[in-house]
Amino acid sequence: MNTIFEFTDRIRLYSRCIYASVCHIVMAGKYPLLSDEISWDGMNFLFQNTEGTRGVISFSEKDFLCGIQNERNCVIGENGIENILLEDAGSDVIRRAREEIFPYLLVENNGDSVPAVSAVFWGEEKIYSSMAEREFMYNSDNILLPYLYDERDMKKYWRDYYEMNREQEQMVEELYLKKMADKLID
Repeated sequence: MNTIFEFTDRIRLYSRCIYASVCHIVMAGKYPLLSDEISWDGMNFLFQNTEGTRGVISFSEKDFLCGIQNERNCVIGENGIENILLEDAGSDVIRRAREEIFPYLLVENNGDSVPAVSAVFWGEEKIYSSMAEREFMYNSDNILLPYLYDERDMKKYWRDYYEMNREQEQMVEELYLKKMADKLID
């Protein structure tokens, strides 16, 4: 088992997901083609890019886990995922992956819908994966980068990505602060 992304934790990652979703909501009117890139389903944060990579980060009050599907490189089927990508995970992590990650990362395989996953991490305060950080980023096509940036760089990333004007930036910041005041997780 590898400890990865030692510079961040569940709370920081959650706040980055909230910020990205607020940016997305504010800017979806300007860019309707991007309307399905980011969404929430309960405490599951869903994201994808235009290159066919998608992921889900499932948050709870005490832990979180993430699964990424890169169409070019994935392990197909629950057994393969559990034996390769979750080989070092405990039974609780595997159960949550089945319930919270696999249903969002399905592909068609011989007439059946089966999970296909390229990279997985899990944790409470520390983040663990069965693969090294470099391999995780490669297999995930670097889709997590904006969620791993420090706050200033993350905000710059989304400002540039959506080509926000000052008014839009201010609206995003106000909505983000209001949402974070709700303290959905501690």
